[in-house]
Amino acid sequence: MQYLGVSTWDDALAMFGEGGAMVGAWGYLEVLRQAELGDPISMWYDISSGMSPIAPISGSFYEQDGQLMFGGQIGAGANPLLLSAVMFGQMSMNGRASAWSVNNGAIHFILNRQYYHLRHDSNEIDWIDVGLGVTGMAGDLGYWMIGAGIVAVAAGTGGVGLLLGGVVISGLAVAADMTSAGKAVADYQRGYSSGTDLAVDLSLNVGGSVPYVGPVADSLSLIRVMGFSWEP
Repeated sequence: MQYLGVSTWDDALAMFGEGGAMVGAWGYLEVLRQAELGDPISMWYDISSGMSPIAPISGSFYEQDGQLMFGGQIGAGANPLLLSAVMFGQMSMNGRASAWSVNNGAIHFILNRQYYHLRHDSNEIDWIDVGLGVTGMAGDLGYWMIGAGIVAVAAGTGGVGLLLGGVVISGLAVAADMTSAGKAVADYQRGYSSGTDLAVDLSLNVGGSVPYVGPVADSLSLIRVMGFSWEP
C-alpha cells in the first residue's frame, strides 16, 4: 500500500479493478504481494505455447527514496531496465505479459487471473451478529435433545425434561437465525451491505435453522461476522 501510494487495501484493489490504473493486472498484484526486495523476478509473454527458456525481462525489486523500483535486463542480457514498480506493471500490461515467477519458482502468476486470500479485519466484527451466530449454533443440540426425549418418553423412562429443554434451545436457535436474517435485510436497506452480501447472509441464516445443516451454515456465518473474508 505504501509503494502504491494508497492508505487502505480497498484502494489498492481499486487500482486493479475497472477504471483503475492497473485494471485487470491481478497477476501482477500477486507478484507484489509475494515478492520481497531482492527476490529474482521473471516475466514472460504468451505462455499459451509454452514457456520460453529465457524470460524476456528478468530482475528484482529494490527501494529507492521510499519508492519501489524494478531493475533488470531485457532479452538475453542487453538493454538494462530501471523502472518504478508501477511503470513496470503498466509496461507489463501494455506488452501483454502472460506470467511472472518469483524466486525462479515453478508457480507462475497469470496476468488476468485473480488470486484470493483469507483476509481479517477486526474493525468489521459485528458483535451482535456474533452473539446471534453462537446462539444459532445451539440448534442441533436442541434437535438432538428433542429426539432423545421422544425416545425416552416412548420407552417410559422419563425424558420430558430433555424434550422440553430441546424445544426451548432449538426455538432460541431458530429465533436467533431469523433475527440475524432480519438484521441482514435492515443492513442492506440502510446501505451497509451489498445485494451479494444480503443473498449470502440470508442463505446462511435460513440454512442455520435446518436440522443437521444448521451447524455448518451457522459456522460459515460466524466466520463472516468475525471479520473474515475471501478476497483478492
